[in-house]
Amino acid sequence: MSISNLSMNVSSMGNNIPNSGGNDSSLKSLEQKLHQLETEKQKAIQSKDKEKEEKIKKQIESVQKQIQEIKRQQQKVQQPEKTDTQKEEMEKQQQGQYVDVYV
Repeated sequence: MSISNLSMNVSSMGNNIPNSGGNDSSLKSLEQKLHQLETEKQKAIQSKDKEKEEKIKKQIESVQKQIQEIKRQQQKVQQPEKTDTQKEEMEKQQQGQYVDVYV
């Protein structure tokens, strides 16, 4: 696969991250793309093509950012934000745990 094809594939992904239902397949797809780009980068390094290597590095960074964003979204889904009642309960439990000491 040529660099121009990779470039088009990565840029066509954009920064649109699908809903959590498709995140697993998107994550796998992006990880495969990352592996493919890493292989292409190694080939560019071996052929001493600095320009090609730099382009691939930028593409790798873009894919890594997308992977991080999907993982962040998955964590948010797994750990829903606490309700006001839960926050109040935590604050009540924490009150009185600390004592100010004055000399």
